[in-house]
Amino acid sequence: MAIAKLPANMSLLVSTVPMASARDAASIWKQIEHGVRESCVMRCEGRESEAMALLQEALPSLIREWSATCGSTGEVCRNLLRELFAKAQEQVAAAMLSRRLVLASIRADNVRAGASGTLHLRRRIPLDDVPDLLDALQESERSAAFRAQRFPAHASQPLAALAAG
Repeated sequence: MAIAKLPANMSLLVSTVPMASARDAASIWKQIEHGVRESCVMRCEGRESEAMALLQEALPSLIREWSATCGSTGEVCRNLLRELFAKAQEQVAAAMLSRRLVLASIRADNVRAGASGTLHLRRRIPLDDVPDLLDALQESERSAAFRAQRFPAHASQPLAALAAG
């Protein structure tokens, strides 16, 4: 039996489990982390039923499998899961705040540029991917500037305005 190499947030644990089992536990832990984060995002997006399905149907079996292979006591496993949920909720809250700030900035830039209508991103961007959100903001600004240059506001008014003058 060897000392298991566990994920960083479990580095304080020292247990003796076979290396293959430790790799399995680490792999399962990554799946649990992803599922917890995804459920937090779903809740923030108002997809409560999907979040609950993930939390009640998919994660429990992963958690049972992980706790059986990680080599830690039940109390240690519970504490790690509590920490994981708290960390994921904090990360998603920060990502939602970043998203809100980026969207507010996009709206303000569109108003300053005289753009009308709504912003449509060409791709779906995860909430926790701030660099991609900022790239999308820059892309949107370039696109709005191009549209304003090529199609000035007065050019989009009906031809009836010309007939009246």
